[in-house]
Amino acid sequence: MAENIYRVEVGLKNKILDFGEGCLYRVVVDYQSAVQHPLELRAGDMVQVNDGEEKWPGWVYCTDQTGNTGWVPERYLLRRETGAVLCKDYNGKELTVKAGDELLVCQVLTSWSWCLNEKGEPGWVPTDHVEKLP
Repeated sequence: MAENIYRVEVGLKNKILDFGEGCLYRVVVDYQSAVQHPLELRAGDMVQVNDGEEKWPGWVYCTDQTGNTGWVPERYLLRRETGAVLCKDYNGKELTVKAGDELLVCQVLTSWSWCLNEKGEPGWVPTDHVEKLP
């Protein structure tokens, strides 16, 4: 079990994070989140896929059962005639970051990175706004 603990010494001062993978990155371009009400979906949830949106390759614009909308990784969806089913839990929260901030990048999905900021808050950041620290 100890091999799954990731201790971050730089930037995320001695926080112990339960990730087997993860790399420290620095923000090189400011990013302001535009998402006010992020989608929070669980495996098995149904969504309506809004066709015609191609802003982010590999992502589809969806509407959940409460009418909330947002981008969802296409590979998290199993398409059905009447919409799509989530195959994996998903949170659409984005982080607002400033150049120089340090992030632990836990997952990269076609141009977006799921990260933890220095406060331990999770969220998505555009991958082209960060660079890996040596």
